[in-house]
Amino acid sequence: MPILPDRAMMDVACRIIDLLGDTMSFQRCVNGIWEESNPSMKTYLQPRDSSYRRSFRGIEDSIDFTGFTAADTDIKKGDRAIINDLYYVVDSLENRGTHIEFGLRQTDEIRDE
Repeated sequence: MPILPDRAMMDVACRIIDLLGDTMSFQRCVNGIWEESNPSMKTYLQPRDSSYRRSFRGIEDSIDFTGFTAADTDIKKGDRAIINDLYYVVDSLENRGTHIEFGLRQTDEIRDE
């Protein structure tokens, strides 16, 4: 009996993510300093939910995301990404065998230019 998911199933998932996804960079905190951990990986994002939340800027609309990437990608809970000058942190992570599914939650940080 074959072991599932097999390499062909993983390849199909990678091709779908490559076709639908965009290149993203992720950072990881190492000894208190944010460093690039994945400078360019293909990720497909979809909005997870939208809610109003209180932050240091007042009350604002917040959109979190669910992301999908290849099964062999080095991504961990706590990594962060920048989307439209806002920081998002990986708050959930599940290896589905064919791909990795992760949640991105918006933080109160804004990238300074």
